[in-house]
Parts: sequence; structure tokens; C-alpha cells
Amino acid sequence: MTMTVGDFTEPSLLIPRLLGADQASAIHVLSGLLQNAGRVEDSLAFFQAVLQRDYLASSATGNGVAFPHARTRGIERLSVALGLSEVGVRWRDGLPVHAVFLIAVPPADTQLYLALLSALARLARTKSFVEALMACAQPEQILCVLNGARVKTPASER
Repeated sequence: MTMTVGDFTEPSLLIPRLLGADQASAIHVLSGLLQNAGRVEDSLAFFQAVLQRDYLASSATGNGVAFPHARTRGIERLSVALGLSEVGVRWRDGLPVHAVFLIAVPPADTQLYLALLSALARLARTKSFVEALMACAQPEQILCVLNGARVKTPASER
């Protein structure tokens, strides 16, 4: 089975104009979306786990993309919330981040999570992918871009 990044999200989890000015506020907003969509049981516990993990090792890449994530109880399926910021979100290490992919990882989904993260990291290095995301004005447009981004799923997931 072929999967795309879009399979891990939905329009209600995609923000074309993220207003959070810093790392914590951006992660907080996206955590709330995940809880509202029923993807995360407790957004506060998830938010704290994500921040704690990100302070140990920053999830920001040098090209304006960050992949904050946490694996906690209360997550039934691997999910992605995405916020885009034209001006850039201030990340702890000083890097401006324009695309924040917040990933909620169920405790047992290691292989699929690694496949998704690998696909996202590869795509983030592609200027055209980031530009296509930044050109989106509606959540449905973002979903179309993500539906074109393939994830090589582990054999056990096929």
C-alpha cells in the first residue's frame, strides 16, 4: 500500500497562516488542533512532552522547517498537524521556522513514524516542496500538496 503524508492529517489540522510567534505558542496551537480532532487525548500533556523533547534536541532544520514530536499515551494513530508562517516562528535555537510539522506518535508505531519522519525530512530539503506549501492559502490546498508526498511504508504496514 502506498501512503502519502496527507494520510496522517486532515484539513482541520492544517493552518496556512500560523499566528504563533515563538516555538511554544506554535506547538500549543497545533496541540490543541490535534486534541480537537480526537488525535490526542490530552493536549496539555502532549504539548509538555513535545516541548521537553524539543529542548533536549531541537527539531528545527536549517531550511525553515521543524518536526517537533512526542510519543505518549492517549494517541491512537500517527498524526500530523501543520502550521505555516510567512514571517517565521522564532525557534529556541534562533532559527526562523516557516513550516511546523507537529507529529503525534502512538507508543507502538515506531516503524511507520520513522518512515513518515524520513519522508518529511527528505521533502523539507526540497525547495519546491516548501515553496508549494507556503503558496497555500487554504487547508485543502495544503492537503493536496501533502497528498503528493509519498511515504515509503515499512513492509509490516503494507
